[in-house]
Amino acid sequence: FKSTIARRRGPDSHIHEPFQVLPVDLGTGTGAEGGLGEAIAAMAAPETMPDGAVKRLCIDRLPLILIVHLKRFVFDPETGDIGKSFRHVPIPQVLELAGNPFIATSCASPFPQLTNNLAYRLQAVVYH
Repeated sequence: FKSTIARRRGPDSHIHEPFQVLPVDLGTGTGAEGGLGEAIAAMAAPETMPDGAVKRLCIDRLPLILIVHLKRFVFDPETGDIGKSFRHVPIPQVLELAGNPFIATSCASPFPQLTNNLAYRLQAVVYH
């Protein structure tokens, strides 16, 4: 992951963190209604910090194997309860990430022999 904080004053901050699993929030208002690709794109939405700085998260280098953890829990603000969402979320056989706003424009393919291939084929699903 690459986390960028654009400050009003001073230089921007860039932090690179390796990841093994991509956690994708499927709660209400996360874009998951349109499927996995849209839920991943929604993760690129900028977040305004209390001091006015703007934080943005993106992937700047894709792994050879992409493991996605679907976070299916939702918070009910009226009751304060946390429950599991059972709504249908479309998951494609091939997840195409080229052009996804969560993927940095400078992101290189994890497959050097396949230039500009930012797609993953579904291999397994674990449901518990």
